[in-house]
Amino acid sequence: MSQIYKSISSTPSVPTSFVTDSGTAVPVANILNVVTPGGGTQGISTSGSGNTILITVAGAAFTWNIVTSATNPNPMTKENGYITTDNASLVTLTLPVLAAAGDTFRILGQGSAGWQVLQRAGQSIHLQSLTTTPGITGSISSTDRYDTVELICIIANTEFTCATVTGNLTIV
Repeated sequence: MSQIYKSISSTPSVPTSFVTDSGTAVPVANILNVVTPGGGTQGISTSGSGNTILITVAGAAFTWNIVTSATNPNPMTKENGYITTDNASLVTLTLPVLAAAGDTFRILGQGSAGWQVLQRAGQSIHLQSLTTTPGITGSISSTDRYDTVELICIIANTEFTCATVTGNLTIV
């Protein structure tokens, strides 16, 4: 994660205003509040030490995993991408039991044997007007080596949609 530092120079007295990217803040009783959207409940938090305020954005980075075996990892983890490299066997990934609306998963095919995403009980995946068979018998899979998909949960735990697709996926 990259960090952006903004320095505020001051004379020995307490500054009377702080210029930000959009507007100016003026301390009251020598106190300046730094407020994050949702009061820190949206994955943003602040901390201070000395003359530095650190603003941390949780979940801003997407984690990439190189999958070299046919059934690893299982289940997939939100905000993670999977590059499937196994050339000998189909790489099988499984949706998690619990997923919140907005949770995102990406699969990038590299191995020539392809990849498949399996569902859990009660889950389904939508690709435009097509929908997988609900439950454990439904799946999507690649048809070519470099097929990709970005899956986003749209109804907690049960429904996912293909936000972006490269290639022609098989819908079961």
